[in-house]
Amino acid sequence: MKTEEFIPIDVVKMPDTIKSGLLYISEEYGISCHLCPCGCGKEVYLTFPEKEINGKILGWNMAYNFGKVTFRPSVGNAFKCRSHYYITNNKIEWI
Repeated sequence: MKTEEFIPIDVVKMPDTIKSGLLYISEEYGISCHLCPCGCGKEVYLTFPEKEINGKILGWNMAYNFGKVTFRPSVGNAFKCRSHYYITNNKIEWI
C-alpha cells in the first residue's frame, strides 16, 4: 500500500523492524530510515546533514520543526520500483 505521509519518530538507533508510514530519525547519528512509500517494502536510508566532499554533495539537508520534517534534495532509488519523491512537511510529493 502506498504511503502519502510519514509520521516522524525520534530514535537513537534504528529499530530491528521498520514499519510502514513511520520515518525514523536519529539526530545523534545523522541518519533516518523509512520504508519506500511505493509499498515495495524496501528500506530507505538518508544521511544528514548534507556535506560537500571533494566537490561532491553527499547526504540530505533536513529541516525538522514542530513535528514536521522536510528533506532536500529529492529521494530516488535503484530499487525495482524506481520511486522518486520529495519529503515535505511529512508528506510524500511524487515526481
